[in-house]
Amino acid sequence: MSNLVSIITPTYNHEGYIDSCIRSVMAQSYSNWEMLIVDDASMDETRKIIKKFTSIDSRISLISHRDNWGISRLVDTYNQALSKCRGKYIAILEGDDFWPADKLKIQMKSLLKSKAVFSYGDWVMTNQFGEGIHLRQYDKYKLSNLRNRKPSKSILKCFNSLRFDIASSTVIMEAKSLRKIGGFTTAVDYPFVDVPTYLQFSLMGEWDYVPSILGYYRRHETSTWFAYAMKANAMGRDDLLICIDAFIETNKIDFGMSVKDMRDREIFLLRKRKNIWLSNFLNKALFPHRYNFIYWLISFIGKRKFQQTLKKYQ
Repeated sequence: MSNLVSIITPTYNHEGYIDSCIRSVMAQSYSNWEMLIVDDASMDETRKIIKKFTSIDSRISLISHRDNWGISRLVDTYNQALSKCRGKYIAILEGDDFWPADKLKIQMKSLLKSKAVFSYGDWVMTNQFGEGIHLRQYDKYKLSNLRNRKPSKSILKCFNSLRFDIASSTVIMEAKSLRKIGGFTTAVDYPFVDVPTYLQFSLMGEWDYVPSILGYYRRHETSTWFAYAMKANAMGRDDLLICIDAFIETNKIDFGMSVKDMRDREIFLLRKRKNIWLSNFLNKALFPHRYNFIYWLISFIGKRKFQQTLKKYQ
């Protein structure tokens, strides 16, 4: 019998996206899953849409907050869902993202073969309509580092570059290992649970990188990450640097960072800080109700480039 996968889905005011999110789970070719959706006191029709699905599929359950916990208590939201998970593995799918139909089948087959504690893969960034505009691959990184193989903690070399990002929609974690590290975690200077939790998993064992599209990350104006990144220094990279450096120092990790690596990282940060206005403008221009011509142009170029990349990828 296949292993049960527990899917944690935090959501807030996602009435325009939660339907496609849930349907992408129900369409999975791997059927042994449960979906725990945590609605953080949405003020729109999100909860009503979720209840429609809980009434037709017993694998879907809803946890409702009376008050909005927000980004400051995001770690509590995740751990609240984790406390109710029954699966051997934990997958993440935020309420505005979605999955390809064979995601769980492909990933679980690879994960069980590798016996890794953590699995992730390639992903697609979409505009708010779910249209692909960017394919994220990891072909520029060493495979041994991507899989956190010996020397141990080698995945930290990827994180330390500050260019490395994992879409949470592609992540599946061993529940036993997640609970062993105390569940989801966060950092003082970084409010999200993704990177702080992943860093802890770097100490737990080998990872399974799957070179297939395993998730779709939707970029839209009301996302919590977008609101945070627009206010943070260097689109949040400065906060991320503090988080990673603090983890490395606390755990006394030395993975042989070269002078070139340090220089490349600093140059990257300087460019981010210098061009923050341009990054903010281009991000805002991705939304159709503003800068209509610029949105059309960026979307056209992005979708065309995405299709060209996808052909090579396949």
